[in-house]
Amino acid sequence: MLYYQKLAKQYSIKWDHLIEVEQGMLLAFYRIANSFTDVPQLRNKVRARSYLNWLMKILTDSNKSVYHFLFARSFIRANDYGGIYIRLIVISAIILIALPDGWLQLVVLLLFMHMLTSQLSTLWYHYDTNMWVDLYPVWKHEKTEALSQLTLRLLFIMTAIQFGVLLVSSSWQVAGLGLLIGGVYSVIGSSRFVHKRRK
Repeated sequence: MLYYQKLAKQYSIKWDHLIEVEQGMLLAFYRIANSFTDVPQLRNKVRARSYLNWLMKILTDSNKSVYHFLFARSFIRANDYGGIYIRLIVISAIILIALPDGWLQLVVLLLFMHMLTSQLSTLWYHYDTNMWVDLYPVWKHEKTEALSQLTLRLLFIMTAIQFGVLLVSSSWQVAGLGLLIGGVYSVIGSSRFVHKRRK
């Protein structure tokens, strides 16, 4: 027993370590794939991020219903939503600066706003696996209203940022059209497109 115990310590395969390495490689692949599509196998990481609590007042009227609070909290704490939101804004800003002045910038602006709306629509399912949420005495339309309100405010913020980018990188006519298109899409996208996916 002593002889084989010594051999096992020196020469046996460290299965625990190999499993951890394999899971790490798999998660790295899932993170890359998650940039382009939803990956259910990717475990969501939630962080407190108390330094972003001031955003709650901007993103939602949390006193209206529990879902107003939950959706805003999920957006701030979960990496899936806030991270994608910032990435889409940064990438779209870079593309808008790189493109020549004209209608193509407006197409890119609209495209990225639609991509953001599609990503935010997954918030609807965020608490489906949590049975405690079903105990809240809220109507279904309150959940719909909460998602619409959060999406509207986030799209307005994105429109304002891209308006500033267009003012710097193109003419004021294109920037004004971008502001108009962004505002119209924000209203339509938050009331219709963000709920289309779940149907």
